[in-house]
Amino acid sequence: MCERGFLQAAVSQLVLTEVARNLASKLDPGYLELHRQQLRTCAPYMSPVPRLDGQPRMYPEINAKDEHVVAAALAIRADLILTLDRPLAKEIERAALDLPVRSPGDFIKLDLISHPFYSRLRQE
Repeated sequence: MCERGFLQAAVSQLVLTEVARNLASKLDPGYLELHRQQLRTCAPYMSPVPRLDGQPRMYPEINAKDEHVVAAALAIRADLILTLDRPLAKEIERAALDLPVRSPGDFIKLDLISHPFYSRLRQE
C-alpha cells in the first residue's frame, strides 16, 4: 500500500530502534535485513519524538516506556497506530484518546476494505 502511494506510513527513530532490537534478539538475522529493505521501499515519514524526559507524564494511562509512541503519533496527527503490542493497544483504548489503534490484521479487516483504492488494489 505504501509502496504504491495509497497510504503514508510514519514511524519514529525510537520505534525503529525497538523493532530492530526485537528482530535481532528474537528472529533469524535475515528478518532484520528484510525489515530494512521494506523500510527503504516504503519510505515512511520520520516522525519527531517529543521530549518527554523530565516533564510530567502526558499520558499516565500509557506505560512510560511506550508513551513516546503515542506522543509521536499525536504530534503528527496520525490517523491511527498500527501495532502488534497488545498491552499498548489496550492502554491506548483505555486512555480514550482520539487515536484508533489496530493490529495489522484488524487494519486489513476494518480499515483497508473501506479505503477508496481497495477495489483497484484487489484487481492488480
